[in-house]
Amino acid sequence: MSEYFILNEEQQLDGTFKPPRFDNGKPFAQLPAISVVDVAAQGDVEVLDWVERPIRMVSDKIKTIAIKYNARIAFKRVYFMNREQQFQPLYWAMQVPPIDALSVQSSFHPDQTIKRLVLARSKIAGHHMFTLTGVREPYLVLSLAAAESLLRREATGFVLNRVEVDEEEPYEALYG
Repeated sequence: MSEYFILNEEQQLDGTFKPPRFDNGKPFAQLPAISVVDVAAQGDVEVLDWVERPIRMVSDKIKTIAIKYNARIAFKRVYFMNREQQFQPLYWAMQVPPIDALSVQSSFHPDQTIKRLVLARSKIAGHHMFTLTGVREPYLVLSLAAAESLLRREATGFVLNRVEVDEEEPYEALYG
């Protein structure tokens, strides 16, 4: 059986480009198709392939992979520019469609954040890159195949955390 992972931004990276907030808290649907954002001098910084803040954004490298694993992902172009330094990284803001993938074994804290995340194998079969309905956290879940594609292409800026998967059939979990 295939494994699944949550893709999270790597927090311990120094000397990397940190995009400024530009979306003013707007939902993805209200962002323009193309955004150009002026940025202060960055010096010599590494531009990562995966960024979660201020919004989830990816490089061309990850966008190409993502499309192969989920053709329903929506993208909007974001340029960050510093004309003096000729610094112009291109990112793609992305909106990944959610699926109902939680197992009945998942549990929540009183504030409705996830305490124990368990995916139902019967609900995720055939899905390789998705977000989750019914949770507050903006988790992006990848199949082993999608995760390996990112790793083979040496994409940067993220860590992968294995997710527990419930192997039982739905009727066994409900009536077992």
